Amino acid sequence: MLPLAGVVNPAIWKTFAVAIPAVAALARVLDTHVARLAVPLFAAGAGPTLADIAFGLKVSYDRATERSSGPLPSW
Repeated sequence: MLPLAGVVNPAIWKTFAVAIPAVAALARVLDTHVARLAVPLFAAGAGPTLADIAFGLKVSYDRATERSSGPLPSW
């Protein structure tokens, strides 16, 4: 859901930065082996997900500017 939310509203990208410490805190509360394993997996996945979202938005913008003859929206 977070990648979809990031595409819909790039302001939510900050959520990834907050989500990593939140997952770490939850893992400490749960104090299980599986929960501790989730922290590095989540952190490792958050970086490529942000890169994927940024790349997708950049490519979409570049394609829109190539095909557009008028002004583009500011977003």
